[in-house]
Amino acid sequence: MRQCRGQNIPMGGSLLKEKVKAFSKEIGIEFSASEGWLTNFKKRNGIGLQKMCVESSSVDINVCSKWQNSLLDLIKVRTT
Repeated sequence: MRQCRGQNIPMGGSLLKEKVKAFSKEIGIEFSASEGWLTNFKKRNGIGLQKMCVESSSVDINVCSKWQNSLLDLIKVRTT
């Protein structure tokens, strides 16, 4: 999950269940990864599977900083 988030790859509940099933098969455990399991897994681990905002990952930090500074300068001019 961390790897997907780090690369801005959305990971929904169905993908998580699919990965868990593959992992359990790999280690020789029979596991169904039901919706109930997914719900409890998210609760236990404090995970909220939500839509990622792709736009925020493509924002240039330098542009934001310049905009903030310009806004602060404008506010100073207007309030003095």
